[in-house]
Amino acid sequence: DLTGLPPTPAEVEAFVNDKRANAYELLIDDLLSRPAYGERWARLWLDVARYADSAGYGSDPLRVIWKYRDWVIDAFNQNMPYNQFTIEQLAGDRLPEPSRDQLLATAFHRNTKTNTEGGTDDEEFRSAAVTDRVNTTMAVWMGATTGCAECHTHKYDPVTQKEYFRLYAFFNNTADADRRNEAPTIPLFTAEQQERKRRLLSEIAGAEAELEKARGELPRGGAWVAPQAGVRITALRFAADTTTPPAVRAELVARPALDGGPATPGRPAPTARIHDDERALRHARRVVAGVRRRCAPPRPGPTGSGTGAAPTRRRRAPPRGADPRPSRRRAPRRR
Repeated sequence: DLTGLPPTPAEVEAFVNDKRANAYELLIDDLLSRPAYGERWARLWLDVARYADSAGYGSDPLRVIWKYRDWVIDAFNQNMPYNQFTIEQLAGDRLPEPSRDQLLATAFHRNTKTNTEGGTDDEEFRSAAVTDRVNTTMAVWMGATTGCAECHTHKYDPVTQKEYFRLYAFFNNTADADRRNEAPTIPLFTAEQQERKRRLLSEIAGAEAELEKARGELPRGGAWVAPQAGVRITALRFAADTTTPPAVRAELVARPALDGGPATPGRPAPTARIHDDERALRHARRVVAGVRRRCAPPRPGPTGSGTGAAPTRRRRAPPRGADPRPSRRRAPRRR
């Protein structure tokens, strides 16, 4: 069963009436070329990869990791060699200049559960995730269960407890730490988003060049021109930063620390924020309006020499017959 779908009546009739000697081979080639083939057989791999669209445990919140599922489907449809299929999922981020898809493939080991309930110990569940990666790697690629070796050595088992924790050390060098936001994640852009971001960054570079040129030509007393020129750059930078799709929970499997040492639990990791286009546009307009108000040059006061403040209000005259002096009556003391 290559696609998991029954043939349509038209397909059955076409095959029965096909008198070519290689009609069966042509049918197989047609089924293998369909997207449904990858969708059918990827299910088996996603089962062993413990794929799910939620994070597990008690609250079991939703998780954005469907791009890894699509990567597996595409790998089957492209007939990716098994050795490449293995390398990219276990160590795609360690390849020289890894592509976006190679980084995405390492989400194989981000299918571990995340405990988002309050009061839990992040380090405890981070360690549980690392243990799960060791056990899953051995079960999927070695066909061996090694859970017993986590606690003790069995006399006739192929893996000792010491060997188990040697393998554990490889996966204990990751940047994730059972965080509620699933960090670290990587942003994945559509072709349209990539083009929009490239265009915005190009406009930013041009606006910054204009700003530097304007600063060099400023006459004395023209200090307000530069902030006004910077309003456009502020808006463009905000627009570029908010061209961000939902981040995908992908793991950088063996990411070292910035200082070259092992990544320690709790080390800050990069995050990606999810923005709605309309909400981002409204916020960008408010930001630009605020910058313009702050950068506006001083307005002359009512006498021509003020600093732009509103004219002071005149004090209302007291009613006729009232004492014009302010009241000096003291408040009664609290006993």
